[in-house]
Amino acid sequence: MAGELCDENEIMTSNVSPETTISTIQPSSANDLTLVDYFVLVGHDNNALLQAIEPGGTNNLDAAELLYIPPLERSYVASVLYHFPERRSAYSFPSEIVSLCMPKGLKFYTQNDVPPPAMHTFANIREDGSRINGCALIYYEEVKDTRLCEHMSQLHTEHVRVLTAREKATERAHVPPGTVSGGTHTLPRGNRKNRAKRTSYYDSGNSRLYVAKCICLITRIPFVSAGEHLLTALHSLFTSEVQPPPLPLESYIYWILNEVPLPAPGSTLKVCLDRIDIVLQRPGPNELPFFDHPISSLFDLLTVDKFLRLFTCFLLEHQILLCSRSFQRLMLVAESLCSLAFPFRWQLTYVPILPYSQLKFMEAPVPFVMGLCYEDIISEQIFQGNICVLDIDSGVLNMPEDVPALPDRVEFAKEIASVLMRYEEQNAVLDGEVVKRQTVITEKDGWYKKRMSRSFDGETLSDMLEEDNSFRRIVSRKDLAPLPFDDVLKQSEVLARVTAIAHRAGVTIPFENIQKELQSNDLYTNSPVCREYFKDMKINNALREVFINRFAWLLYSYEHFVINSACQDLETYFASRESVTNFDKAAFLSDQPSKNLPFLAAFLETQMFTSFIDAKIVSQWEATADENLVIFDSRIQTLRTKYGLQMVRTPTYEKAPPSFDSEETITKREEALDYIVPLPHELPGTSAKAYNGTFPELNETVLEGSFVRSPAPSPWKQRHRRLRPKLLESIVVDGNTSNKQNSYKSDTPKQIAHQNWKFVEQLLKETKSKTKRMLVEKMGREALQLGHSDAIVNGLEENTLVASFCDLLERIWAHGSIKKQGKSSLWAHILHHQEIEKLGILSRGPTRRNSALTPGVVEIEHEPYNEQEYMKEEKTLISAMDEDTINELARSFRQQCTDDPHTPGWSLPILRAANFICDKLSSSVNSNMEYSNWKSPSRTARPSCLVVSGRSRSPQKMSRKGAILHRANSFGDFAPYWATAGNNLDENVIDSSRKRSSSRTGSPDIRQFFTPLPMHIAYDLKNVLRMTDIKTDIGYARAFVRLALERKLLHKHLKTILGNTHLLQQLYKRYAFLRCDDEKEQFLYHVLSLNAAEFNCFTNSFKKTKMQYHVLLVSRNSRPVISWPVWVIITGSLCSTTPIELKQGIFDFTFDHKNLGILSTLRIGHGNLNVSNGASPKWFLDYILVRNEITGQSYRFNCGRWFGKGIDDGSLERLLVAEKEPQIAPNEVLIEEYSAERIIKASSKSRTPPRSRSPSTSRSETSNHKSSSAHLIEIQQQLGEAVNALVKYFYINTEGRSRGELTQLLCAPGKGFVSVMVVVFMYGRQDSIWSSRLFRSYYPWDYIEKVCIWFWDLVHMEDAKKLTQEQRSLIIQACRLVRRISSNTFLGKDGKFQLFILIAVRDHILSGLLPLMAWTPITSQMYEEPSFLRTPHYLNYLSKLISSLNEFQFVLEKSLTYGIE
Repeated sequence: MAGELCDENEIMTSNVSPETTISTIQPSSANDLTLVDYFVLVGHDNNALLQAIEPGGTNNLDAAELLYIPPLERSYVASVLYHFPERRSAYSFPSEIVSLCMPKGLKFYTQNDVPPPAMHTFANIREDGSRINGCALIYYEEVKDTRLCEHMSQLHTEHVRVLTAREKATERAHVPPGTVSGGTHTLPRGNRKNRAKRTSYYDSGNSRLYVAKCICLITRIPFVSAGEHLLTALHSLFTSEVQPPPLPLESYIYWILNEVPLPAPGSTLKVCLDRIDIVLQRPGPNELPFFDHPISSLFDLLTVDKFLRLFTCFLLEHQILLCSRSFQRLMLVAESLCSLAFPFRWQLTYVPILPYSQLKFMEAPVPFVMGLCYEDIISEQIFQGNICVLDIDSGVLNMPEDVPALPDRVEFAKEIASVLMRYEEQNAVLDGEVVKRQTVITEKDGWYKKRMSRSFDGETLSDMLEEDNSFRRIVSRKDLAPLPFDDVLKQSEVLARVTAIAHRAGVTIPFENIQKELQSNDLYTNSPVCREYFKDMKINNALREVFINRFAWLLYSYEHFVINSACQDLETYFASRESVTNFDKAAFLSDQPSKNLPFLAAFLETQMFTSFIDAKIVSQWEATADENLVIFDSRIQTLRTKYGLQMVRTPTYEKAPPSFDSEETITKREEALDYIVPLPHELPGTSAKAYNGTFPELNETVLEGSFVRSPAPSPWKQRHRRLRPKLLESIVVDGNTSNKQNSYKSDTPKQIAHQNWKFVEQLLKETKSKTKRMLVEKMGREALQLGHSDAIVNGLEENTLVASFCDLLERIWAHGSIKKQGKSSLWAHILHHQEIEKLGILSRGPTRRNSALTPGVVEIEHEPYNEQEYMKEEKTLISAMDEDTINELARSFRQQCTDDPHTPGWSLPILRAANFICDKLSSSVNSNMEYSNWKSPSRTARPSCLVVSGRSRSPQKMSRKGAILHRANSFGDFAPYWATAGNNLDENVIDSSRKRSSSRTGSPDIRQFFTPLPMHIAYDLKNVLRMTDIKTDIGYARAFVRLALERKLLHKHLKTILGNTHLLQQLYKRYAFLRCDDEKEQFLYHVLSLNAAEFNCFTNSFKKTKMQYHVLLVSRNSRPVISWPVWVIITGSLCSTTPIELKQGIFDFTFDHKNLGILSTLRIGHGNLNVSNGASPKWFLDYILVRNEITGQSYRFNCGRWFGKGIDDGSLERLLVAEKEPQIAPNEVLIEEYSAERIIKASSKSRTPPRSRSPSTSRSETSNHKSSSAHLIEIQQQLGEAVNALVKYFYINTEGRSRGELTQLLCAPGKGFVSVMVVVFMYGRQDSIWSSRLFRSYYPWDYIEKVCIWFWDLVHMEDAKKLTQEQRSLIIQACRLVRRISSNTFLGKDGKFQLFILIAVRDHILSGLLPLMAWTPITSQMYEEPSFLRTPHYLNYLSKLISSLNEFQFVLEKSLTYGIE
């Protein structure tokens, strides 16, 4: 009999001599590895009563409710009837085997409805990481036990009695089919003909009862084909019509357990059992890991594109639920996902077949892969969650939202399809006959046919292809003449000498056995089972190589970005793992194509990638590196050898090679015969008998241990020493593990509580990890100066982190929910809370606002809610508070920050203080904010024409109502909309405003115009509901979270909705995360820590959403005086507004516009003025405030200049640069407002604004002071910093960047490049020349104009011929630029100088123009030494420094260039 060669140390029978008797039981060696470790029989224990399994393991289904389910549709507890051997020394028997073998439990059927036997594999990952593999065959055996039949009949009678008692006589037509409907009939007559509806009926007198049983093999490796054939052969031995079998059943079971070896890596096992061939091959050390499921069958069930979308969810660690009526299909898809993700390993919950009693785990709030085997249809509730659901049988795939696409998915799908078609074509030749199929001809075959037609003109192409196909047939030895063994082997002198040596060593080599073995190998090679098996293995290998090739290209240079740990050993590394970054994600992403960034940014955050990088770092301390890592690195090295080491990424899609070395290795193993396994033989104490379809009582003594006499091992085992593995495989399991499990029962309440507690701990751990990661990323980025970071990468990374945090919130809110509330449990909870608050049934008094510091929850009685009375009570509570206590808390807060500057602002004591104050005082802010109906926003269309009804010269005190936005009909028309600002005041705020000091009496109180936005949850909810570009609950929930996070109100909102304990009790079970008080408190603390960072996640994500902006023009006077019409243009990172016309006297207005993004500049000026009467505008603008009324983001545009001809620099139009105001968290406002020492700083900077300067220019007084006090070295340092910031901006900016950041670097006040150039041009001037009369202002533009006038005269003189062509070109270009700038009569001198510098830098002429300007006599007239324009040393320094910017392409905002292209 053919078999697989095994080392004598691997097979139990190899070391057993023929004289071994059955005297004692010898324990097997830990190194003895057999193909099968345990044989198990699972079924009904006749000594135990039937016990039904409660559906889903809910443990809340009482006995009365269970009676409503027909007995034949219930699942019952199964038991382990046999398992052999009792124990393996290195592998304990798994106690959970019953739920793996029979996930649906014990089922009963009548003779008309018995399902066919079904085989499936199973896998279970234990908590320690060990894996249980096996395969099971479920079949159905007739019940011969009369007691069991009587018990089933009694259950059926009770079921009928319960249904009859529940239904009225008139409603008996609605009784489920197959049950009693009254009278003496056992079945309704109208349903007798419908057999499909009688599946639940059992008549003990006329029906035969069948019960499920399962034979199972537990193995070390997860083989499929061999297990299926072994179990099928065993099943046929006692169920076939030919009885009795040749040998007792014990002989076959013993043979499987003790005499069939586990093949060594790189070898093949070929055996036969009951005329069924069994083949198994194992890959070698450097090949892809063992995988036995046929992947080609996977693509028979799913399209390639659909599988790739499912695979994307798997790689990004989403919750995946697989559904099918077949256990084996669930295993096929789940195991294929894990295998094709090589070299990455799924690190999270993995239950490919979910037991019937554990269905509750589908609510687990952690990423998982689970398989649900359903009976008829899938529950609609499953599709309501935001998880990935695949119905394998129908091919329906329900994807979660916002899943990025797999890079090059279309090309990837085409490559997979081409591999499948190529192997289908190759395997079309079966048994020497060409099977014609409709397949697409590959490029190789097309080229082959073309070459054949060109090379053989005298013969037809079809004849040549037929001849070639016949040549390509598998050549079988059965078609050849028998080998002359007698002549070749016996007459060979070499073999004779070898035989003599073997005889002296005591080894006999009969040539007859060799001949039989070779003939047997030939039979195996040509058997249908062997050919089909190796065909599947080759397709598996090709497809897996395609997938690993894609990962190799995506992570081509990942090794360069691994951050080697400074730890000296493995223990130190794992001890500091949580605080150490091991992969430079930002740098890696910056080098990737932009189309791959969304997927890669999310993938780098997964646990599987993190574990992969950990394995890479840990490999430096381990003698044997991770196998997956070694193989993957070798694939990357192969690509680098072929394509070059300098290649960092590939811009095009690179396919895997059409042939692989690993496929040749599989072909060699197909032709090899490595093992010879002895035939099953009769065991002492057993005898063959007829089984007649019933599994017999086994002789347990015979089957325990490897003590039975076995035939001598084959000599081939001694010759093939090359197959001996260097390191024998073993799985050491704790010896104290229980190895007996007689029956499977539902988890006890204590076990269920423990499982739920683990879920809660996992969610809390994830919350801590994700909030910490978000803070580290944001705080680290904010510490950098402008131009020091990459906006594309950071923005994408922020978006990925926030999206991951949103997913976590969804899982937290979905945990333990009583009933699914749509795809977003968080959004459903928010709506429920607001509906209750709207209806006014929230509890009253401070009891509802139970502090999160108190673990207990006070039960309260709900009463009608009166808002005015509630606000009154809150104000009374606040006024009763001791002011000294509040000040003491604030001083303690500041003292802790002062004592330890390195202490994070979100440490626990500070959070507790902030939380305490927030509980007591948050209503003081919201009490003044009246919120309207959150669910019925006004959608009245407003006219798109300009409506000027803003703030007039004498502002009146008016009550402020909630800002009302209208829903846009389309995004194509975003003309600015004007809202009446006259009703935007809050009388309460004005009345309660603080008294200003006497020194600030002339400054306006900004609070009467810029009242704080409402902080109530209803305000944000209204704004989210008005977003027309969101269509789903998940989208609304994520928009709400992003908006609250940007406004620093997420903690406040979540705490508000979680404070309603009555609603939590209605929506969630007791074990839910949201009902665990301590964990909920810690969760809120972690969310509160996010207030320490500034997020723009809402502004950057929803680019088409209509926003409302509030604009306020502020002057130094108490009343802004704007006597002339003006216009305003606001520019952001996403778009710009059209000119907004303001009528005379308007200084406060709001408008609607598509999201502008992060604001960067604001242009304000006068239109075409009629100045014939000599009148011109003259007014002073201190600064402008712009606030996004949705997100609360505020921007300050400093000016500090006059507008008008004949005053200041004579400007009628100015460009202002934005300064973003930090968001103030509610806790910070409250702490500061009640601190006596910081009462002035409680509000934002805009409340008492300082006198500010324009960011682009400097007034004469300031410049004069600057020139007298600033030193030359300081100016050089400022200039170097400004240029370095620009250089860093362009070097880090590889894929494009927001132009708003470049605007800041160029025009920011004080530190911007233009501001520094103003100081450079003003340094060293001769004041007597610059100002012809006293107190006259002087500007660098005066010097530029005079120089260009001199240049223009020079060009028309003979001396111009002395200039080089380059110098002449620079002069002409500069003169044209100055002339064009001077034609703009609305710009002042400072504005013209700024425009000149920006255009000169953009066109790369400034560095060459400066030496020419210094050469003119104008320079010596207007500057003294030392100066940058007269001193050669400083001039050379200035020119060379600016020339370093010539290599960069400046793309300026249109608002900066004034149409000069």
